[in-house]
Amino acid sequence: MFFYCRMLSEKEYQEIQLQLKHIPTPVSSKYQSNLRKRLRKQIKEHELATQFPPFEPLPHISYFINRITTEACLRQLIQAATVSLEFTIDTESINIYKKTNKPALMQLQIFLPHNSSFILLIEMYHLPNENNICFKLIQELFKIVFSQNKQIYIWGSKNELYPFVIFKLFSREHIDSSHPINLQNEFHIFWKQHHPHRSSNSRSSNTSTTDCHCETCLGIGLPWSLQNSLKFELKEYLSKQFTNEDFHIDLDPNLYQLNSNEKRYRQQLSTY
Repeated sequence: MFFYCRMLSEKEYQEIQLQLKHIPTPVSSKYQSNLRKRLRKQIKEHELATQFPPFEPLPHISYFINRITTEACLRQLIQAATVSLEFTIDTESINIYKKTNKPALMQLQIFLPHNSSFILLIEMYHLPNENNICFKLIQELFKIVFSQNKQIYIWGSKNELYPFVIFKLFSREHIDSSHPINLQNEFHIFWKQHHPHRSSNSRSSNTSTTDCHCETCLGIGLPWSLQNSLKFELKEYLSKQFTNEDFHIDLDPNLYQLNSNEKRYRQQLSTY
């Protein structure tokens, strides 16, 4: 299984390059600024997709967690979380014009033996009623995940979890009592240790200055993005094409009757 990426045709690529070239500098409007960012992102995604193989995750089984998730399924996941010691959490939000982003989706990974895992896509806008037994089971699941004897990994700060408190699956106290490892910081430390700056004096005369792989010479803006970390460390491409998409819609194809295009779009978001 690999992450979906739509490649640009050579004609599309050249047209975007030309369009970007004709945006005046400095930009005179918010529209032009946003257009430039969007075009640069398209170019970056295309170039990465052509230069590197796609990131391929380890074996896993995905579950949609929403109002049609069965009690039996949730109890199975609770059992898995009880015996597991390690988890990853990631979140997705939706952009609201001139307002703070709204939390929409939480991805919880439960590590299993033999490098496998369960990946739970928890659809915050499609949860069961608070009085439903399944809602209480999801609460129980998070209570286990936030237990003191569990280790959570997150790319960034645990502050991104606080907006999700409004859905009542866990509380601020649960987050406060947890001590997740910020892999973004850990990767920054790792890279600095293994790739210190090499001054021109330390290079041989026939070595290119591009051989220095420190963050400054690579032009990496801090903090590290997950995409850049995979690019430079694993030489793999992680698509970020769907960063600003509609993660609040029903991703589970079984929630509603969908046509083929709707199913395909949801599959892309789920894989992302």
